[in-house]
Amino acid sequence: VAETVRRLGPLAGKGGRREEYPVVLPEGGERLTLARPVQAARLALGYRTCRVGDPDDYVLDIVEQVLCGGRSSRLVSRLVEQRRLARWVGGQNEARTSLGHYMIMAELMPGISPSAFEEELLAEIARLARDGATRTELEKARANVTAGYLYDLERSLSVATKIGMYEAAGAGYAFAGRLDAQG
Repeated sequence: VAETVRRLGPLAGKGGRREEYPVVLPEGGERLTLARPVQAARLALGYRTCRVGDPDDYVLDIVEQVLCGGRSSRLVSRLVEQRRLARWVGGQNEARTSLGHYMIMAELMPGISPSAFEEELLAEIARLARDGATRTELEKARANVTAGYLYDLERSLSVATKIGMYEAAGAGYAFAGRLDAQG
């Protein structure tokens, strides 16, 4: 990011936080079920999370890797490889200006009910919350998050997207440089 700013010069912008807009959220959770004639069901669980720049955003990136970051991650290893409940499972942490979201998605094996899979999935999340991640999981997760960030810096479109995202969120383009320094 620092190199991009050096080459292109400073961005003309107001800087600072953008105006806050009220977010109206439903009480409790929402559940939507789409019934369609398919061989394998899909499941998506979503959680409201934090804004861009919140320290919890980085924690959720690590959680995403511990739960869904490759074949040795908890959900892939246990629910896909060992138990054969799903064809695939993945996660996504997406911080935004006012609210972020964290999603876990899966395509279930034929004959596996979404409610049975959800029960197993929530048990794994509860186990992570209760016991925490192992040292090995944390080291792998940090390496994966760092590698992903560095890989994104190799592509000019990714750098431009990051700068634009942080500007739009009100954190300013310099925020991406602070991430660079944190490693």
